[in-house]
Amino acid sequence: MKQLWLWGSLWVSLLPAGQAEGVLVDRIVAVVNGEVVTYSELQQARQIQGLQSPGQTAGKGSDQIDREMLREIIETRLLIQEAKRQGLSVSDEDLKLALSDIKQRNRMDDAALVAALAREGLTLEEYRRQLGEQMLIARILEKEVRSRAAVTQGDLEAYYREHREPYRLPEEITLSHLFFPLPKGTDAEARARVQSEVEQALQALKQGGDFRALARRSGGDDGRLGTFTKGSLAPEFEKAIASLKEGGISQPVWSGDGVHILRVDEWRTERFRPLDEVKGEIEKVLVPRKVEELRVKWIKRLRANAFIDIRL
Repeated sequence: MKQLWLWGSLWVSLLPAGQAEGVLVDRIVAVVNGEVVTYSELQQARQIQGLQSPGQTAGKGSDQIDREMLREIIETRLLIQEAKRQGLSVSDEDLKLALSDIKQRNRMDDAALVAALAREGLTLEEYRRQLGEQMLIARILEKEVRSRAAVTQGDLEAYYREHREPYRLPEEITLSHLFFPLPKGTDAEARARVQSEVEQALQALKQGGDFRALARRSGGDDGRLGTFTKGSLAPEFEKAIASLKEGGISQPVWSGDGVHILRVDEWRTERFRPLDEVKGEIEKVLVPRKVEELRVKWIKRLRANAFIDIRL
């Protein structure tokens, strides 16, 4: 029932002692500022890790897994202790709202939640306790870590300089056209008539005629084709516009369905999206990195100032 957990596995409270299957000979494996961590808690942590993230334990020896699980349990204890020391708490109303949100997101009523917890070996009360601890950890992390994970303008500029390639934009061209339909099987007389219309349109454009009005007259719309990357057009179109500048008019291009006169509305050379435009995307990369960096440093300080006796 992984979807019921509210936060990531590193900061979630683990199953309480006494819920693992089978009989365990319990013993103390660590003491954290006077609070004991038991062997049964450690084994239950391993069980949860195996169920929720089996790939993280694959290929690891039993002792290594135990050490990693114990480190996470100790960090969890330190976070809860620090939250309480700073006077943070989770009220019954907070828990009620959180449970309601979990049930809504998982489309469960009370009975379905209780049944799902029972399959995990948990009672609703035990789950409420664990959820409260998760919320308490989230609050202390918000206060001590996330609220301080500011990304400076210098950080943004440095990342932008070093990772510009994803923000590269290709050369693009915006085109319009005059289109003169030429159905398949058209006889010579009809082709000559279309040729005459094309020449008249070219003459009108040379004399300053309104391109949009001519487009509506020939094709029924305003002639806007859209924006295209260099090399994406049909070869005959690419060749016709190759030497044109913005506002330039091509020679007639004969295709299978008719004749086109192309106009270059805009050329945009290869360029990079500006920093102001991609700032939000960069922040989504940098903020989590900053949070993790600060979290590691802060927990290291907590460990340094704590009494931790590991007996594993």
